[in-house]
Amino acid sequence: MYLSLAKNRNNLYVLKSTKAEKILISGKTAIGARLRLKNGKTLDVKASKEVILSAGSIATPQILMLSEIGPRDHLEDIGIETLVDLPVRKHLEDHMISYGVPMTYVNKTGPSVKPNCILDEAYKFLIDRSGALSSTGGSDLMSFLNVHDPTSKYPDMQFHHFHIKKGQKFHMEIIINAFHMSDEIAIETRKILAVQDLVYILPTLLNPKSLGEVKLRSADPKRKSENNF
Repeated sequence: MYLSLAKNRNNLYVLKSTKAEKILISGKTAIGARLRLKNGKTLDVKASKEVILSAGSIATPQILMLSEIGPRDHLEDIGIETLVDLPVRKHLEDHMISYGVPMTYVNKTGPSVKPNCILDEAYKFLIDRSGALSSTGGSDLMSFLNVHDPTSKYPDMQFHHFHIKKGQKFHMEIIINAFHMSDEIAIETRKILAVQDLVYILPTLLNPKSLGEVKLRSADPKRKSENNF
């Protein structure tokens, strides 16, 4: 939806189900990228101006190291030559989030959500950008505060608030998938939602003290990287 306004631009081309595996480098200048397509084949694309690597906190250092940019000792251990010796895998911070304590209550006044409520929500969003689909990540409300120093203007905690109405399965599935709930918790949550409303308040740590790093398991781009804290 974010590219809908620019989808007809001649200089925009979107490849779905495609993974960047490596930056193509000439000398010490990035000139393109190697992509792994949905059918398993690779495609080298060249840049006429610049290459922007924006693959998140895990995949970005992974791609850099697969492109021979990273700590020499680690790259040599897995058989990758070093073009530029840089500590790209260091200083990994993870904002830990907890399910918190879910609360349930019986909504005696409000009607149960209709099975096709997702269609109503989609209509609201497409017409005037309102409804459940207009919220950030499905969260009804987000709050920021400093729990150690209430007078500080810099928060150290974030709280995500979710209200899921009885029978609102599509909203619950978004949360289950987003937070990788275990099968056991997901099953029990669905049972509760069938008869009651649910309220989640999820605390998130904003300034963690622990630092981690990203390591490659091998020189094979198809293998997931290793994250250590």
